[in-house]
Amino acid sequence: MSKQNKLILIITIGLISTIISFIISSNIEQKRVQIVFEKSATERISLISLSVEMTELVTESMRNLFLVSPDISYSDFQKFLNSYNKKMVGIQSLEWVPKIKNADKENFILQARKTLSRDYNIYQLDSLQNLVTASEREEYFPIYYLEPIKGNEESLGFDLASNKERNSALMSSVLKNKFVASERIVLVQGDENEFGIRLFEPVIKNILESDSENKRIENLIGIVGGVFNPKNIVENSLSVLQSIGIDIFLLDESAPKENQLLYYHKSKLSNYSDKVNLDEAEIKLQKKINFGGRIWSITCIPTQNFFDENQAYIPHLISFIFFFLTVFFSFYYYRHSQEKERIKKIVDKRTKELNESKQRLNLAIDGAELGLWDWNIKTGELYNNERFATMLEFKENDMEPVFDNWKKLIHPEDQEDVLENLNQHVEGYTPIFSAELRLGTKSGNWKWIQTLGKVVERDENGKAERAIGINIDITERKYIQQKLLKYSQKLEKQNIEKSKIFSIISHDLKSPLVAINGFSELLVTDINTLDLSEIKKYCIYIYQSSTSLNSILEGLAEWGRMQLGQISFSPKSYQLNKQFEKVINQEKINALNKEIDIQHNIDGNFKIFADEIMIETCLRNLLSNAIKFTPKNGKIYLKAEQNNDKIVTVSVSDTGVGIPQANLKIMFKDSYQISTIGTSGEKGTGLGLGICKEFVERNGGKIWVESEENIGTTFYFTLRTENSLDYFNNL
Repeated sequence: MSKQNKLILIITIGLISTIISFIISSNIEQKRVQIVFEKSATERISLISLSVEMTELVTESMRNLFLVSPDISYSDFQKFLNSYNKKMVGIQSLEWVPKIKNADKENFILQARKTLSRDYNIYQLDSLQNLVTASEREEYFPIYYLEPIKGNEESLGFDLASNKERNSALMSSVLKNKFVASERIVLVQGDENEFGIRLFEPVIKNILESDSENKRIENLIGIVGGVFNPKNIVENSLSVLQSIGIDIFLLDESAPKENQLLYYHKSKLSNYSDKVNLDEAEIKLQKKINFGGRIWSITCIPTQNFFDENQAYIPHLISFIFFFLTVFFSFYYYRHSQEKERIKKIVDKRTKELNESKQRLNLAIDGAELGLWDWNIKTGELYNNERFATMLEFKENDMEPVFDNWKKLIHPEDQEDVLENLNQHVEGYTPIFSAELRLGTKSGNWKWIQTLGKVVERDENGKAERAIGINIDITERKYIQQKLLKYSQKLEKQNIEKSKIFSIISHDLKSPLVAINGFSELLVTDINTLDLSEIKKYCIYIYQSSTSLNSILEGLAEWGRMQLGQISFSPKSYQLNKQFEKVINQEKINALNKEIDIQHNIDGNFKIFADEIMIETCLRNLLSNAIKFTPKNGKIYLKAEQNNDKIVTVSVSDTGVGIPQANLKIMFKDSYQISTIGTSGEKGTGLGLGICKEFVERNGGKIWVESEENIGTTFYFTLRTENSLDYFNNL
């Protein structure tokens, strides 16, 4: 086909397309106007519905107020309603109407005259609709509190039960225990075409769903309610919107046909009369709501002016666009033949350059053994190259390219920090994402991976869409770091223990040796000049010093064996009472020297399961400490009692000097080591409690202390019975 024929074809197709587009766009424009109407009408209906619902909310709040405080003062009632000023749109008045029995009538009136008005009385309407004093009957429902009172003064004291229609609505709310609205009433303050609605909500104390109607009437305290102006509701709801030619009808469909219209909001651009038939409207939007047991409808109808105001010239514009496109494509056809070959050459050149760049990148990644990842944040797709799969012992096809699957591979202890770090970068708080984490391998092991990445694409709002990065296997480096850390900690601990040894040797061992050496020298040089009592005194000093030295050496030996790992752990089942007696016999001489009474008691006949040598060492250390810090004529108690079938608590109590509160909090920490002089000058290494703690915990127990200065100290530790074999089997 020649270029001329192609040009004619393009023009013909353009003209046909212009005609068809005009027809289609006209139909679309009609639908658009319909959508605009529905959107505007929905907006207005929603505002009106919300205002109506707020009316029910205010009365519900008043009901709760009087249910909790039926004797609330009028000033407090006003303060309460002040907090609802913004929510009281369309409410002509709010009222509190108590139930007053005939016997309480006079007292009620006297009280109302004191608090409200000297002229207060209970009124009703006579046949001429004039207010007169209410006739005598069994019960009254007078308006007591009224807000706002200005303009509504004549309503104070009016007995709602005196009016047949109002009494019917009132009793209906009581029997249903629900918020109830009346039919429309003519407002005194408005013109003859302005209507209102009276609201009732009962306040019934101790009400149950199962209570009978008589029970509800009996427990009735009063009624909260008021007068609701539909006109104000509609007008105030629409005050924030611009008038665009939509008429609104508010109807009570529960009322007879002639009394259904509550308010007609006539648009400034309206072309309808007040007598419009809603059923005949071709276009309308309606919503029905339940208000106080009545069915209300809110109906919106567009006026002709609405269609005129929203008329658009889209069909004409589209026709022009298609005409323009016809010209454009004609010109494009001419230019396309010339540009096609040039563009093809450019594309071929750029494709070649891109392939070469991709090849260089792949060589660099493979040479550095890097795992490459590419994350589509919007879709959740996560691409990982084959090298990353190999790191975790997978094949490339084994790893589903989904971000959630990568999260599942993260070690539970690392997951929270890593995801928080990633989220900080995605949100733009950090310039780069960097983390060291453990990922699970196919074989079930963990590998340390260092991952680095950066968001490379964000939308116009700055929200991240794509990120890329690399993964590096740092498992070997991490293992080396951990070994170095453990070795450093071991060296630090050894230095601390070495310092302890040097301190004990330089101070604690030196003191008793100096004493033994000094008094021995006195005996050698001056024995001929000393009497028997002096010789005995020096011998006692030497004995005490040698005893302290022996105790220190035993502690050092025990501690040294523990540090060198020469103490084996061999738990077995045995009776604790025999071990009590053995340890007491070992320390009996020290106790006799200080005239200390040692008693022991085991509550029940049970066997423990533990390493006998370790527990004996603990008991001996604790008993030795108790003797050391108990003055002469003191008492020591050893006790064991069974908590349950698996746990036994052992205690060593004394009547000694006690332990300062500051030391109680730290005495079982690794860094704690204090050697305190006993009540008779005894010395120690300060290592005993550390040995006890380690031995008790090795046997599955725990140790603690309670003490009060100048009263005494009790050390507790727990052991396991022979019913705890499952614990030791899991060690």
